[in-house]
Amino acid sequence: MEADALKAKEDAAKAEAERARQAAADLRAQLLEQFNRALPTTDTPRGPAGQHGRRSFDTGKYKLRMEAQVGLAKLTGIVLSHPGLKLAVEGYTDTTGSVAFNQTLSEQRAKRCPGVYGPARPRCEFGYGTRIGPANPVASNDTPQGRQQNRRVGNHYLR
Repeated sequence: MEADALKAKEDAAKAEAERARQAAADLRAQLLEQFNRALPTTDTPRGPAGQHGRRSFDTGKYKLRMEAQVGLAKLTGIVLSHPGLKLAVEGYTDTTGSVAFNQTLSEQRAKRCPGVYGPARPRCEFGYGTRIGPANPVASNDTPQGRQQNRRVGNHYLR
């Protein structure tokens, strides 16, 4: 009898773990769909990653262009509708300028964007590691068009 009770507890725990896993997968799929309506989003191992228009910033500047602000405003509404979600905001640059300048500019870009988030700002974490700055370009830095695409903020991973 004791073995049966233990087996029943194990089965219940496995069923609960499966329900939690399925709920997390459903939420991820829902967020991916909602984010895609606001801005282009891909599913990554770190979570849904949104790319704000690849024309987010002018060279050497951290003032967010209006079209990128619209995407951020839409994203804010989605985040606020899901209590407990957090965003990791990462800033990127092209290869124009020194490494130190680009690092500072990346940080300024990441910090600037959450100002658009308004009430979602407390849920934002800012990324300043090796994945930002001129690292991880989405286009070639050999052309003006490619450099423009690399001046962006994005990869808003939910946690």
